[in-house]
Amino acid sequence: MGLRLICAVLAGVCCAQFAQAAGLDSIFGRHRAVMAELSSLFHGNPVEIVFADGEIGDGKRIGFHWQFGRFRQEYNWLGFTEVFGYDGVDHWYGSDLSLPYSLNPSAIPDVTAELIRNFQYLQPSQAGFITLPEDVPLDLDERYVVLRYLPPGMSESLLLLDPFDFRLAGFVLGTLRLIEQAPVYRVTTLEEWADYGSCWYPTVIRTTSVSPEGDVLKEKRHTALSVEVAEALLPGMFSPSSSPPVPQPALPSVPYVVPFSYTNQTVLVRCRDPQGRTRKLELDTGAAVGVLRRDTAGEIGLELRGDETVTGHGTTAAVEFGRVEGFVLEGAGRDYSVALPPWPAAVFSDSAIMDESLKSKNADGLLGNFLLSNFVVTLDYRRRQMLLYPPSQFDPAIHLGEGYDVIEVTRDSMPFVQVEVDGQIRGGAFFNTGAQQYFTLAAWACDAAGITYPVEEFAEAVTISGYTAFGIIRPEEVRIGRLVLEKPRTHLEILAPGEAPNPNRIASFGNEFFSRTRVTFDLFSRSYYIEDFRQ
Repeated sequence: MGLRLICAVLAGVCCAQFAQAAGLDSIFGRHRAVMAELSSLFHGNPVEIVFADGEIGDGKRIGFHWQFGRFRQEYNWLGFTEVFGYDGVDHWYGSDLSLPYSLNPSAIPDVTAELIRNFQYLQPSQAGFITLPEDVPLDLDERYVVLRYLPPGMSESLLLLDPFDFRLAGFVLGTLRLIEQAPVYRVTTLEEWADYGSCWYPTVIRTTSVSPEGDVLKEKRHTALSVEVAEALLPGMFSPSSSPPVPQPALPSVPYVVPFSYTNQTVLVRCRDPQGRTRKLELDTGAAVGVLRRDTAGEIGLELRGDETVTGHGTTAAVEFGRVEGFVLEGAGRDYSVALPPWPAAVFSDSAIMDESLKSKNADGLLGNFLLSNFVVTLDYRRRQMLLYPPSQFDPAIHLGEGYDVIEVTRDSMPFVQVEVDGQIRGGAFFNTGAQQYFTLAAWACDAAGITYPVEEFAEAVTISGYTAFGIIRPEEVRIGRLVLEKPRTHLEILAPGEAPNPNRIASFGNEFFSRTRVTFDLFSRSYYIEDFRQ
């Protein structure tokens, strides 16, 4: 799809004029008529679809099962299994790396969006949630007729109809106001419709992130391999309890003590690789996947695949991925008795700076936050220890000191807690041992609250694609649970290209915070326990 088409992906002026003249009933009636076969298939039978994530033969396979309004979608990649599901009430995610958690309704998987956001709207019960938009605050062309779909409990969608045959041509997710204000919006187009025997279905589903200026920032393509009627699944297969189990390796002691070094505000743990060589990995609770230096990946014979873009700290970088197996964690007394479960590691394709930064810390890579799904984890920077507990044997009244604060955690790819800044900025903050900063705040969150802080100075840090600058500000007060931080030194962070504002990611706490508090991560009870040592 050409750049000009992407830039002008919404309804055109003449189509908008046609829509107003024809009226909603006429437009929706014609659209339902051409989509009747597809609507009948999905709402009269369980349906199984198999997708390729990317070009055929290139990407991972995605199996999608739709059953009368519920769905289950499985990714199988690098030997890991990820599941997205909808049980009729909540959307959820789970894998053999992460404990299952509910998804924000506005953040459901791209490949399923056309089903749960659009094909369901064809049912008579949904007709009342469909209107003609009064205004579309994006550039228009002459390609589409636009409908607005706003069902209860879901975010708004703009449905794009082909003005020639009134078949669904694509959609945009998000409210009109957010689309207008966001630095990036996503457009999904349905292309190359073909006869799959059971119905006509789009062969290519393409999701493109576009800037308001029309620049293509990121593109993801799914190719439908098959669409067919399937056997019904048991109801329990749509619930989070059907998520793949997360490994919980046996520990030789409770707690199991893992010493670490803390130099240059970096936490390093010792491991042994499959060849028996000692490796040092930086603990990064702000990383959903791990990282290995390219030379380390080569030394352990890691098979790399894929070509994806990751974001972080206002920048992006290209990476390949590999499945890391056979690493063993070193405990106190160099007791290598806990084998790490397999984990995915990114290897940077074009970021020598990141590899050099890891090498300068004497680190072979990053150990991501998957350990938080295997164990209850306490980080004690004063004693330079990480303590691991089996979740069934952890008791805060026994294993923690007095005076700890219990903070409710929302599970996510990066679990977050609620913070409040100066009584006006509110949202989610995650705990990030991969960052040196005491507290980091998103610039867009300040803008959204209408607050401007004076920048005292600028600081530089290494990110996933090189060096970047942070403005240093001093909010009056940051609240997390009962803990009040007065005038904390705060790094102001911008979004990476193609990264949308996320109210669950307005802030983070880094290593300077951990050096003053002891934090226990207990995702099993959805709690963090914080012991403040500053008193």
